[in-house]
Amino acid sequence: MKKINLFLLGLAAMGMAFFSSCEETETSGPSITIDNASPVTAVGGSVTLTGEIVAEGKLDEVKLFIVTDNDEQQFGSAYTSFSSGDITTTDNMNYNFRFTVTGLTESCKIKIQATDKDNLTSSKSIDVTVGSASGGEINSFTAVLIGAQSNTTYGSALDADAGTVFKLASATPADIDVLYYYGSTNKATFVAPDDETVTGASSDFTWTQDWGTKNQTRFGVSSISSTAFDAIDDDTELVGITGLTASKVSNVAINNVIEFVTAGGKKGAFKVTALNASASGTVTINVKIQK
Repeated sequence: MKKINLFLLGLAAMGMAFFSSCEETETSGPSITIDNASPVTAVGGSVTLTGEIVAEGKLDEVKLFIVTDNDEQQFGSAYTSFSSGDITTTDNMNYNFRFTVTGLTESCKIKIQATDKDNLTSSKSIDVTVGSASGGEINSFTAVLIGAQSNTTYGSALDADAGTVFKLASATPADIDVLYYYGSTNKATFVAPDDETVTGASSDFTWTQDWGTKNQTRFGVSSISSTAFDAIDDDTELVGITGLTASKVSNVAINNVIEFVTAGGKKGAFKVTALNASASGTVTINVKIQK
């Protein structure tokens, strides 16, 4: 009888462990990672947060909250669509976000709360301090005209710091941040000097094959709207740019805003204002970059 009791006690312990394990799994919600280091400074009352949400049960909604010592208020509406905008995904499990919170007047926490399709919720917060009303200085260049690969009048190589375009034959490699071409598949395309389409590593161009320096500029399609780009007069919007990995951005159209980080670490963005879509055509961009 004693042996039977011990056996039953063992089964009971295993059952408790099993149910405890199940309970842990059921209460775990989406995983949230914030790229910004804490505390982050809200310059002029505005801060941009980037990061990733991993939701194995598929994401249902995301909410932002501003949390102070005495209050917690939701900022904006809940996010429920993830095909474009501030939160995007390609596989319904890994979601990239870029949130801009404005109107901050005091130090606080910003809480990101994510709920998946199984109604499991998790949250992550970051400390925010409010900084000066004005950001750092920028260089701003308008109507920068760049020629495609077959254009004999305008060069295809851009020094983003100076807003100056060079023909490849007269370009100083260390100064060139962006190259432009118009392809049959990729259409209007901006590339870094180290991208394989211009280094000779592919069958496209050998523009930088013999360059001693091939600057590693990195690009991303920006969440900054065309109108918001026009209003940029300091680097407040630019400092939040992070996590760029693409050495090429293709199929660019008029009013697209492309963000970039140069090999020297300067953050910037440019907007396409005109496009002559051909290999002998041109593209016109406005550029804003940190000094």
